[in-house]
Amino acid sequence: MKRLITPSPSGAASARERPWHRRAAALVLALALAAVSAHFVLSGRARVRTERDDGYLAASRLSSLAEVLSDQRTFAYPLLLRAVRQLSPDYRALPHVQAALFMAAVALLFAALVRSGLPPWTALAAALPLAASELLLPFARLVHSDSPGAALTIVAVACLVEALGRRRLLAWIALGLAVFLAYQVRPANLFLVPLVPLLAMVVPGASGGGSAGRLRWRPAAAALAACLLPLVLFAALRLAVVGHFGLVSFGGFNLVGVAGSMLSPEVVAALPAEHRALGRAILDGRRERGLEPIGERSFPHATARMLAWYSEYNVNVWRIAGRAARRQARAQAGPPEARSRPRLQREANRRLGGLALAVFRQRPDLYAAWVLHGARLGLSWSFGQVRGMGASLALLALGAVATVGAAALAAGPARRAAALALARCAPLLAIGWGAFLAGLLLVVLVEPPLERYLLAVALLLPSGFAALGWELLAAAWAAARMGRGERAASIER
Repeated sequence: MKRLITPSPSGAASARERPWHRRAAALVLALALAAVSAHFVLSGRARVRTERDDGYLAASRLSSLAEVLSDQRTFAYPLLLRAVRQLSPDYRALPHVQAALFMAAVALLFAALVRSGLPPWTALAAALPLAASELLLPFARLVHSDSPGAALTIVAVACLVEALGRRRLLAWIALGLAVFLAYQVRPANLFLVPLVPLLAMVVPGASGGGSAGRLRWRPAAAALAACLLPLVLFAALRLAVVGHFGLVSFGGFNLVGVAGSMLSPEVVAALPAEHRALGRAILDGRRERGLEPIGERSFPHATARMLAWYSEYNVNVWRIAGRAARRQARAQAGPPEARSRPRLQREANRRLGGLALAVFRQRPDLYAAWVLHGARLGLSWSFGQVRGMGASLALLALGAVATVGAAALAAGPARRAAALALARCAPLLAIGWGAFLAGLLLVVLVEPPLERYLLAVALLLPSGFAALGWELLAAAWAAARMGRGERAASIER
């Protein structure tokens, strides 16, 4: 197997790569996951909560292929619910299944990192923050796709690391399947489709597996085929069955959640004729609820305006725009066969998407304000409000950087060790930052930056910083030992 991470020739690093170190690190991870499992059960968090399932339970009861493919939810999570219902009709087993899936994903990533050449204790440092993620304990008990979606993101990263190391057909197939399941469970994971090929292009060079900074087109092409081909085939199937080429017939609903608040009499009057009636119906529906155009209200500051806008998102989607679009689609459907649920969903989505894009063209300033504020809020939350272990690991990494920086001023070996630490952890840092930025961009383009979305996009950030912190601390310790050895030798001389 080709090593993704170049091992160190130093004795300190070699000692950390001995076989018993791998077994010891795996045992520590197993004990940590067992402790998390015990806490999950003993704290009462293993009790399922079904009061707010966001339509997943209803989707799990759909039977025909047309209904499944035209539903506003992708098929994989409802399929998981259906499987769990066979074991536990009241869904009591669901929290345990979702927690087990998440912990198995963490273990799989640890194994892939070790196989790629990362020292076992560094791989452990990267895996432990995931075991402490809020997407595990608080979210595993919910009938919602956040926890399994995050787990499959971790699986996709593990498969990427494995594929880049093995360069075998089976590894690329596993990568494509993992990415496919990730966005079929949680559509917000669609950012993996463009991100994974980009990572495949830059990660091996950044990690030292060849010329530094060199782009790798062959693995990028293989990753692109593995990620894009299943999506195209699935979209083609939906086109043949329900008449829509895409992942799900819901993008228009997402967009109108943003655009609905931008509607005003002037904007509606300037819309193309085909969208004017629907725009007027949504504007009237908002007025009935006492909601004024977001661009015409006065607020004490920009943040207050954005928070009010965020609060209207679900009202626009579910209470006003979605209902108006379905009524319009039903009234203009024609024969009874054209009024089937799949066709109405597809047509409503098409109308809402067209309307939203027309509104964005009318008020690009407001849409730009939405995107920029969402990105700023996401960055602020991720770096200013990181909780628990993430904050501790960030402090650890900063302390390690300062320690090695001070040692590097006087010791050449410390500088080499610090450079090696960065080279080892560059793939994890690139993956974490790439997932964060790509995921955040996808969120802010179509939805408010809610905390559960931000938890998902920032999922992998602590792993890279934790691995780097451990490597730098190990380098500082090795440099200190080397310095003591040199001083002792000079005294003996």
